[in-house]
Amino acid sequence: MSRPPGESATLPGMEPPASTSAASSPSPWLAELEQRVRQAVTEIGRLRQENKRLERELAKLKKSGGDGAAAWEKERAEVRERVERLARHLEELLGPGAADELRGTEQPPLAP
Repeated sequence: MSRPPGESATLPGMEPPASTSAASSPSPWLAELEQRVRQAVTEIGRLRQENKRLERELAKLKKSGGDGAAAWEKERAEVRERVERLARHLEELLGPGAADELRGTEQPPLAP
């Protein structure tokens, strides 16, 4: 089966839009669909670039220190230790029972 000369290989209603505006096109829904497909292709390209960037960043982070959670826990423990050390030092400066006095839970004096 051969087609007559000049007949396209597209299905009816699926012809590419003419060089005129989409409003005068016989199938405006097709022009809208094509526009949405172009937008989707652009967005997919952008997302692929972002994915590659994130993969590079992840590889860099893994290479530079491994697990970020372990580093966070270590830093947290160091900060806690420093705060506790400062609190002990402050208690020493204020004298015995000062922390309880500040909390409002003063301990009774020791019996002689």
